[in-house]
Amino acid sequence: YVHYMYSHDPSELRTQSALWCGLFGAVAMAGLTGWVLQGFYAVAGERLTQRLRESLLRAILKQDAGFFDKPGHDAGVMSSVLSGDCECVHQLVGPSLGIKIQLIGSIGIGLAVALFFQWKVALVTSAGIPVIALAAAGRQKLIT
Repeated sequence: YVHYMYSHDPSELRTQSALWCGLFGAVAMAGLTGWVLQGFYAVAGERLTQRLRESLLRAILKQDAGFFDKPGHDAGVMSSVLSGDCECVHQLVGPSLGIKIQLIGSIGIGLAVALFFQWKVALVTSAGIPVIALAAAGRQKLIT
């Protein structure tokens, strides 16, 4: 594919430049679509968290007065349940899900392009993906 860069035929250069511009435009649109979808997942996660908090607060407020006298049911614990547990659901469903989907899509498209152009190099490089994934998982375990 490099031989097109050094071609002196103007019509061939125009044809190839139009093709490559279109391909780069498609990649840019795919990236933009990924960012938009990530935003949609963030909004959906936020709405789910809000509904969960409202439902949990309604359930807490419907309890009789004796419920709050029991150990572990005081106001501080109930407020931490409202904030902490609902935030865990938000982190599971919200932006992190969008980021994971975008990551999987990026890796898939990158591997497809690499396999199309240089399949030997792509196979050698893709052998490092499990090592990188294990290192990222280990780093995440150390952080949390």
